[in-house]
Amino acid sequence: MKITNKLATATLVSGAMLLAANKPNTAQAADVNDNNSNVTKSEVEQKAAETATTVTKEQAQADVKEAQNQKDVAQSKVTELQTKAEEAEKDTAAAQQKVADATKAHDAAQETIKEATPERIEQVKNNIESQQQEVANQQANQDQAQKEFNQKSQDLTKAQNALNDAKNAETTAQSNANAANQAVKDAQSALNANKNEIAQAQQNVNNAENHVLAVEKTIQDANANKTNLENNLDQANNAVSQAQKDFDAKSTALDQANAKVNEAELAKSQLQSNVDYYQAKVDAINTITMPANYLHYNKWGGADSVNAEEAHKGLTLNHYKNDLEAAKEEIKNIPNPNGEGTLLQLTDAQQKELTLWTANLLNGVRKQLGFKDTIVVTQASLDFAKYVATHSTVEGIKHDQTAIEEADKMIGGARQTSESLGLGGRILNMDDAKESIYSTILEMLFDDDVESGAWGHAFQLSGMDFQGFPSEYLGVAFRPDTNFVIFDSFYPLDEEKANKGGFFTIPDDSELQTKLAEAKAQLAPKQVEYEMAVKGQENAKVAYNNASAHLMSAKNHSASLNKAIADVNSQLSKMNIELAKAKTSAESAKTTLATLTAPVAEKETNVAKAKDKFDVAVADLHQKQADVSLNQKLVNSSKDAYNKAQFDLNNAKNAVKQAQSKLNGLKERLASLQNAKENEAEAANRLNTAKAELEEAQKASEDAQASLTDAKNVLAEKEADLEKTKAVLAKIETEEAAKQAVEKAQEEAKKAAEEKAENTNFYKAGDQLVDSKGQVMPVDYTVRENKVYDSKSVFIGVVSSKVQSRVVARAIAKVESKEDTHSVSTYVPKHAEVKASSVLPSTGTKNTNVAGVIGLAIASVGSLLGLGASKRKEER
Repeated sequence: MKITNKLATATLVSGAMLLAANKPNTAQAADVNDNNSNVTKSEVEQKAAETATTVTKEQAQADVKEAQNQKDVAQSKVTELQTKAEEAEKDTAAAQQKVADATKAHDAAQETIKEATPERIEQVKNNIESQQQEVANQQANQDQAQKEFNQKSQDLTKAQNALNDAKNAETTAQSNANAANQAVKDAQSALNANKNEIAQAQQNVNNAENHVLAVEKTIQDANANKTNLENNLDQANNAVSQAQKDFDAKSTALDQANAKVNEAELAKSQLQSNVDYYQAKVDAINTITMPANYLHYNKWGGADSVNAEEAHKGLTLNHYKNDLEAAKEEIKNIPNPNGEGTLLQLTDAQQKELTLWTANLLNGVRKQLGFKDTIVVTQASLDFAKYVATHSTVEGIKHDQTAIEEADKMIGGARQTSESLGLGGRILNMDDAKESIYSTILEMLFDDDVESGAWGHAFQLSGMDFQGFPSEYLGVAFRPDTNFVIFDSFYPLDEEKANKGGFFTIPDDSELQTKLAEAKAQLAPKQVEYEMAVKGQENAKVAYNNASAHLMSAKNHSASLNKAIADVNSQLSKMNIELAKAKTSAESAKTTLATLTAPVAEKETNVAKAKDKFDVAVADLHQKQADVSLNQKLVNSSKDAYNKAQFDLNNAKNAVKQAQSKLNGLKERLASLQNAKENEAEAANRLNTAKAELEEAQKASEDAQASLTDAKNVLAEKEADLEKTKAVLAKIETEEAAKQAVEKAQEEAKKAAEEKAENTNFYKAGDQLVDSKGQVMPVDYTVRENKVYDSKSVFIGVVSSKVQSRVVARAIAKVESKEDTHSVSTYVPKHAEVKASSVLPSTGTKNTNVAGVIGLAIASVGSLLGLGASKRKEER
């Protein structure tokens, strides 16, 4: 429908046609029977109860099996959804933690922005320069401590060697003292020596001298080995020192490489955030692709009308792309003062953004159709649409002509106006608003012929309405109370008034593409720097590991040489002791030999000399013991100095690391201050992403819980259905058992009646019958094949020819003699009634006693199946 006022046209979109622009709501379908008539649940159950008695046992068993299968399937679905719901809860908890962490990081980033003043940045730079000098000073201290440690290590080795020598000397002195003491004893006992003792003494001298030569040779070899080992140890210690310096340098290089990687990664991540931001924007660019042959053209080549058949294809060619950034921008909805629903509160900035976004979208449409880009957006066009939207008072999806005319006056009049109006749907954020506008435009461009086929909306939005005008002023707004979206276009009478404030720049998608390309170009070298830094880090790690292994190898080699020298010293100590003993033994042997071969006077002199030597040896032993004590003190002092040097070296190394760590921290601090805004933006993006993920996780959890609840409801229904089918089957089985009981009771009653009848005798008396008590039977009793039947044709006895009772004989005689004929013809025996009420007849007559017996049988069977209580309850 097209409405014209002056030159203005306003086109109304039918509600049925634009329902697609509204967010869909799920409709609940009513329960219907096969005839599509509404049936309540109680009616269905009643109908099922009425038809249950017509169901066969096999059908009921099949129903139970099917119901059990459906119940099992429902149970399996509940179990599956229970697992999914639990997983969704875990995902939600993880997302909540992620939001908490992101919030903390964002708060810290905001605090950093506050601290990132020029003065603070300059202060950190100064601190970095000071700290770099501190690192150099601490490195120098470490080098000095390393030299001191090496010196003290050598001093300790020398002191330890001196102590070992002193201990060896002490041992030798002790041996000498012992030998001197033994010499005294030998001299004292040499006065009475014989030839055998002298020969043995000579042999002892020879053996002792040979042993001395062998020990001296061993000592000479060991000393040569020791000299060689000591030379190698000096070289090894130098190698350890060099390896330590190399290791320290490689450690520092690794720290620097790590810092460079961190710095490069930080720079790269900041630029990556820009790329991701613009990539998301580019990915969210919405365009509308126009189908080929969208328009019909007249014979002059001008656009004449819309090709409906081709236009409808546009609905499948185009789909809205959600904008995650826009979804984060809330659009307020406040309570309606009249108490009905809410009012949409678009800010001026939001209306401007939506109008410019729409203008860019429609410019793309017009380019494809070959029309000029005549759309302009000014403050007047925004005010025009806003006024119409906020001042419309008509009900329903109708144009408010009064509001349009008032807005027309507000801009100073217009040569032409056009308005399209569509359903807007539920709008909570800018993404909702854009999706609403996009969907409405699709409906208007590609499905606008629902009522009249005039395609009025398409004419406005495609630009055909304003062909020939220099420009088309566009404004987009939403009616606050209904969320209807309004597209208002006009060409003003007073262009100067309409252009006041200038034309707003309509965004161009190519600008985003350019920014994305620029961001990628900025990222590329940083990516290369990062990769090079990582490669450098890897090389530094390899060098560090090699230096560490080399240092360890050098230390192990030095330690092995020290151990070898210690082993040689230990061997020399033992050999010197052995040599001393050997020499002492040789001297002793010589002394013994000389003593044994000397004259008595000389032997006496030897005793005196031996005592003198013993005194000298004891004095030398005391001196050597004092030397050991002194050298032990020197070793202890050297150990203390060595431990202190090692302690100082470790402290110096720690000081270097701490200084370097502080320097790295200052550099990181400087980087965080210099990039505070970028870091805050990145932290904000991460926080928003975390919140969005949390919303998705919560939505997924809610959906999972809802699905689980639905599944549980279905399970409950299936369980109820199963119980109902089981009840139907139980009823059929109960009735079947009762029927069998009735049939059995009937059979037994019939058999008992026949047995009784076979044993009940009647006797013929002329044309009549007499029973065993002499009573005459009614005339309607009959006899067939010697069997007696009563008036109802029930078999009640047999005719017997053997009369053994006088009563029967007299009765027969009376009948045959024609006596008491009146009583015979009128008498009805009492036992006939008893028979009728207690014996089940053998034929299918309509006897109420049959129902009584059946009822008795059913009651009996029912008591076995648990139905008796219900029956008694009904009777009460």
